[in-house]
Amino acid sequence: MTLEEASKRSGVPRTTLSKIETAESRRTRARDLDALADLYQVSEETREAFHQLYRESKEKGWWYRYKELFGTTGLPAFEVEAS
Repeated sequence: MTLEEASKRSGVPRTTLSKIETAESRRTRARDLDALADLYQVSEETREAFHQLYRESKEKGWWYRYKELFGTTGLPAFEVEAS
């Protein structure tokens, strides 16, 4: 299904759908999640998992309390040793 077709069939704006697909969307509305779940006929279990991720994405992580330590650059890049 093309982006244009998915947009028309779901009612989710094409630009919104494109941003969701490319992980550029800062926020996805619950109604858009439901519209896409309906379009792609996902199970109730999967739909609930999407909504759970949606709720969790709004929560601030533990590091948020330390944001002033990192300034505008965000968290430092930590190197991970290969096992």
